Amino acid sequence: MIKEPTPSFSVSLPPELERLIFETVVCQHGRRYAPKLLLISRQVHEWIRPMLYRIIIQFVDHETLPNRNVPPSSSNTRLDSVCPFARHLLVGGPLKEEGICQILEASTNVVDLCIWSEVPLKKFIHYIHRLCPLRLSADLASLDLDDLTGPAFSRVTHLDAVGWKGQPWHIWKNVTLLPRLTHLAVNCPVENEVIVGLLSECQHVELLVVFKAGDDWYDLEVNDPDKFCSIFTDIDDERLVLLEDNPTGSVLQDWESSASGGMNMWTFAESVLFARQHRLFREPSQRWFICAFSLAPHLTDEGLRWYSDL
Repeated sequence: MIKEPTPSFSVSLPPELERLIFETVVCQHGRRYAPKLLLISRQVHEWIRPMLYRIIIQFVDHETLPNRNVPPSSSNTRLDSVCPFARHLLVGGPLKEEGICQILEASTNVVDLCIWSEVPLKKFIHYIHRLCPLRLSADLASLDLDDLTGPAFSRVTHLDAVGWKGQPWHIWKNVTLLPRLTHLAVNCPVENEVIVGLLSECQHVELLVVFKAGDDWYDLEVNDPDKFCSIFTDIDDERLVLLEDNPTGSVLQDWESSASGGMNMWTFAESVLFARQHRLFREPSQRWFICAFSLAPHLTDEGLRWYSDL
């Protein structure tokens, strides 16, 4: 008896659906399956390669990517070949000015920019101008009024102002001129006048976060512990959110979580603001949040039901 050959089937999916499947795998599993996916076909490679370099964190080398940024099979990837894919870029640390400039020059599509460097930010204002980022985290101390009111900051909605310790209100007041600023974070001790002024004069600010972490705050805790505990708690404005920690335990991880769409300083602070606006706190007075970013101890029964659904 002749055995009939087993029929073979070939399923051809529409390219749009096929692409969606691969992109979903990358979104859900990140770089876990990336090396194998990149080898399936040239088309798949072109689809998912930009997704793998959407977030770039570069603290060491301005030519090649560290392993945390790339699939295991791509550790020798040239930085300048993938920087155009970056939408979220964190650069700085021990990198020299030239290295940072090379990275910024190659990164043409960044909307979320973080520069943590001892090199004055003014050295990079040309690149910030070209990018016009929506989100920026950097030390603004080297900038003047022309820098802050120029094109470089014309689109910034979220500003994480690093540094500026002890600067008076007339310096901080320059921030109020940013035309689209809605979210502002202050990372160092300042006078009450500064916070009150920012809340009253920033035309579009929806949220002002004061983040109590770092050596500057430690100095205040040692020298004036009473002020350290109560600073800014007398400011009655629901938009002011006082944080003693961040959701991930480190500012680097917090930024990365934000870039990845996870819980971060901004999203937690927005939850605090929502709870205040809807009277979900048992005690509405201003306070420092110290419960590892859990709002539960402070919420009403209705608030707990809302919080459990987040």
